[in-house]
Amino acid sequence: MRLLALVALALWSMTANATQLIVDQRPYYARNIAGTVTDSVGYAMAGVTVRMVRCDSSIEHVEVLKQTVSDAHGAFGFGRFSAGKACLRFSKDGFDVVQITVFRNQDALELALKLPVAT
Repeated sequence: MRLLALVALALWSMTANATQLIVDQRPYYARNIAGTVTDSVGYAMAGVTVRMVRCDSSIEHVEVLKQTVSDAHGAFGFGRFSAGKACLRFSKDGFDVVQITVFRNQDALELALKLPVAT
């Protein structure tokens, strides 16, 4: 039982400083936090920074609780989490920052999700 995050970070920012925070408002449920980061076509994205952050953090002032980087296959993982919820931020140079909220649920099934891209 794990969160399988298929994260589409497809929209390129026009400049490196044009990064914006895209917050997916849908709740997600998982026992373990792990998954794969992909682009909009479905190809694995290596080198994506995945941060578990305080949910009330802004893009400028973020409190990072844990951090990892996706591997050559786009895989990342934090394992089990005991808190009631966790916020994950996915970022890579040239792409917008995407955030999701995951709620702990012992009985959660595997979840495949594709996050919206900015317009």
